Amino acid sequence: MAEIIKEDQSAAVSSGQKTLGETLREMFDPYDIIGVKNVTKLALEIPYLPSKNEKVVSTKITKRVYGREELSEDGMSITPGKRETLRIGADENATISGEFGYVAIPFIINIQLQLDAQKRTVKNDTGISTPQVLLERNARVKELLAQVYLGFPKASQKE
Repeated sequence: MAEIIKEDQSAAVSSGQKTLGETLREMFDPYDIIGVKNVTKLALEIPYLPSKNEKVVSTKITKRVYGREELSEDGMSITPGKRETLRIGADENATISGEFGYVAIPFIINIQLQLDAQKRTVKNDTGISTPQVLLERNARVKELLAQVYLGFPKASQKE
């Protein structure tokens, strides 16, 4: 049975560590072109809504984003957004925009963390995260990040 593993950012923030999102934003910009690798043994479909497919209309009171799922004119159905999907096989590489990298890299890492958790059988697991478990998880996230992110960092592009 599948389970959802959410990144516990409260522990990272309270100990002064950076979250995965902050780390990625320091590694590359949204407009960079980067390489990623699917390190899982599964073919993945990663949904993404590019900012180019959004239209933001703001007034002093409201802000409305068009392009995502929204109600039809008659209000009776939902019109799907202009999403894109990356289909990437097991151990395959892909070249994507940095903006998409902010979505794809955590997606791949979280899938692999779930697969790792399924392999482990923990006796008397209460579901409570101990500091040791969080340290091990943070180390595993760093290890996976080094495997998933294939490169093209800011320094080499802007020189």
